[in-house]
Amino acid sequence: MRATKYYDVKITVLKKLEVGDIHDEYASEGVHTTCLNYKEGQEYISKHCNKPKGTEIFCCADGLHPVLYKAERIEE
Repeated sequence: MRATKYYDVKITVLKKLEVGDIHDEYASEGVHTTCLNYKEGQEYISKHCNKPKGTEIFCCADGLHPVLYKAERIEE
């Protein structure tokens, strides 16, 4: 059986999206229109991961405050 190889992964916040029409229809009054937890350009390192293969772009699951991220495997 072959052992799984793990890597560190750099995660970069690419873009915070606004979905005004959906937000207007479904969000509660006074809720912010974009995610407050992250800033575009922020970077994080996630340790001991088995994904991605190279680079991957993904989005969070918050439909009212979507954020796009880039995950890059760090080769050492």
